[in-house]
Amino acid sequence: MEVSVLKIFVLEDRKSISFSAKKYSVPCDAQFTFFPTLQELRDNLSFMIPDCLILNVIVTEDKLYSFIKELRLGIYTRYIPIIILTSKSLSQDRIIGYDAGCDAYLSMPFDPGELCSLVKNLLRQKQLPTLFIMEMCSLIREIKSLAVDKISSASYPVTKIFFTRQEANVLKKIMEGKTIAQIQEELNTSRRNVEKYLTRLYDKSQISGLKELKSLPWDSILVNLKANDGS
Repeated sequence: MEVSVLKIFVLEDRKSISFSAKKYSVPCDAQFTFFPTLQELRDNLSFMIPDCLILNVIVTEDKLYSFIKELRLGIYTRYIPIIILTSKSLSQDRIIGYDAGCDAYLSMPFDPGELCSLVKNLLRQKQLPTLFIMEMCSLIREIKSLAVDKISSASYPVTKIFFTRQEANVLKKIMEGKTIAQIQEELNTSRRNVEKYLTRLYDKSQISGLKELKSLPWDSILVNLKANDGS
């Protein structure tokens, strides 16, 4: 079985990239791509989503935190694990970062093995809600499918329904969206007769009103309907 390589984007100062490429080169099945500016990183995120983001504080913290908040609002970027590399140890700085949407901090200098372990752990945590959502979507699709099958498979005894020709005509007009007045005119009959046919339709279909009548899958049911010559 082929193991997929993790794609990790790193925000790193241009002067440090060559050194960092060696520093990040650890056996953890990951491909690191370095970006020297926040704008270059943002531009690349518009067409490629990495498995994880590692942000070195090379811009002002306000800009970095605003960038993280921006990612958390994006449809495709809100679930990317974000790690901030910092040389600061003040808890207040970390709290601001967590509030902005950062997942973890790693103090510099760091051990590459620790970074690798942290990335994998964050990915496992992020996958849990994703898997749950996928299972729920699958369950919802299954429920919808069962509901459609139940309606179209004849929960209603369609083979035992007998509509007169006029009842069938009224039903077809109703399904075309016609009003009672329009049906009365087109069938050249009285309003009272149209209402009488509707009442018969409700009784024979075992439903309670016009809205429910329109909701039935008559396109398939009408194929099985039998009409006699009465009125």
